[in-house]
Amino acid sequence: MRDTQSPTNAQRERAERPPRRAREETARLGMQMYKRDIRHLVEADHRGDVVAIDVDSGDYAIGDMAITAAERLRERRPDA
Repeated sequence: MRDTQSPTNAQRERAERPPRRAREETARLGMQMYKRDIRHLVEADHRGDVVAIDVDSGDYAIGDMAITAAERLRERRPDA
């Protein structure tokens, strides 16, 4: 079992890298992509779940909590 208090190398690298865009812009793009491309695919079967979206690739992952969705997305897209 991994110590949840110690960041992984990938987490340290992400923390050191400057953001690609402002958080507000990322949120706006994510909501736009969700409404346009993703909602109709997931809403009926995943009510109450969280969708994490990589706004650069359009890839997304679903989880029952935000951290779960984010971890699933980062498994496929480490730079997301």
